[in-house]
Amino acid sequence: MISLPLLLASLLASAPAGPPVNLALGKPYRLRPRPNYSHCTDPGDAAQLTDGVLSKGYFWTRKETVGWVRANPVLITLDLGRVETIGGLSFRTAFGTAGVLPPEAIFVFAGSDGKSWRCLGDLAVSSNAGGKTPLDHPYQVHTYKSMKIRGRGRYVLVAVVPRGAFVFCDEIEVYRGRKSAHAGAEGPLVKNVKAWIHRRKVTRAYENRLQADLKRILSAAEEADAETQQEIRSRAARLERRVPGDAAGLPKNFRSLVPSTALHARILALHAPVLRARGIEKLTAWHTNRYAPLDYLALPPKGPAPRLEVFLMRGEYRAEVLNLTNPGDKPREARLSIRGLPGGPAPAWIQASQVLFIDTASRNPVADPLPLAHRGPRGWTVTVPAGLTRQVWFTFHPERVP
Repeated sequence: MISLPLLLASLLASAPAGPPVNLALGKPYRLRPRPNYSHCTDPGDAAQLTDGVLSKGYFWTRKETVGWVRANPVLITLDLGRVETIGGLSFRTAFGTAGVLPPEAIFVFAGSDGKSWRCLGDLAVSSNAGGKTPLDHPYQVHTYKSMKIRGRGRYVLVAVVPRGAFVFCDEIEVYRGRKSAHAGAEGPLVKNVKAWIHRRKVTRAYENRLQADLKRILSAAEEADAETQQEIRSRAARLERRVPGDAAGLPKNFRSLVPSTALHARILALHAPVLRARGIEKLTAWHTNRYAPLDYLALPPKGPAPRLEVFLMRGEYRAEVLNLTNPGDKPREARLSIRGLPGGPAPAWIQASQVLFIDTASRNPVADPLPLAHRGPRGWTVTVPAGLTRQVWFTFHPERVP
């Protein structure tokens, strides 16, 4: 015989859970900066993110949508009215065409006074955990949702970091959590959210760059012999484990050059045995068009030593380039000198610059900075990192040359 209380408890335990309670429904919020995308901005933006009404049709042309262009980050601060236990959050947006990309991050913070915050997580990461990351294309309406965003607070700050120029949203929901299951963020208090986000963007970009370079080198190593592959994989695994800790210790004046740190240089040096396996045994000089895109993990073409030709009159400026690839396991200094022209090994009317690579917000490193190469009495000296290609840019400007 089963008692009535036990029967009721059993029935309640087996009953399907209802939809989560949306604590944000109808609640006020503050937007920084103000929405400014002309096709959807209207006075209703002050209430549309928590009104429960979803956009229908082309997302960023509907008045139910709130939109920003060239705003980074977008800060949305919701007031739940009282301190609540938070058990999840969702953010509905769209992307996939017209240059609109998925957000880089959707950081969620909670606090009791609207001034000090604790980060509850990145909704863009938490929502995609265990599933497929949304693609950049085609056009799609997508809801980032996670029940792993947990904490307590009256105020919820949603900080959207765009990957591109646009941010769009038509609804944000904050779900009530169970007090017994509360597992809020235990990180330090954040006073300056923008500064915190900037720091996180830098460390994440650094981690992404190192992971991307590791992936490319491991892929290139597949064409090497089995022993070389095993050596590279073993070293790569050890270096990869150091990436998170190295990212956390980046200095405030960090610059995203390639390589940017000692760890990054060691990762890129894994490309050296790949080059040797491809037959590049010594420092190799080769040539490309000076305006052609250059890859720092490029494989030099086979052929004779390059010949540089420059045609110009007195007073004109012209430029030409030389690429140097280092298959060694350590950085290599190369001395470059001129023979047969007026002015000696390093004529004053010729300037040599090292072409450096720098990472970008789009995660595509570009060859752009041109610091001057060291000039000495016997020529110029340039440093070629292990496993990489370094380009040297020569600028010619003869004025009083016989």
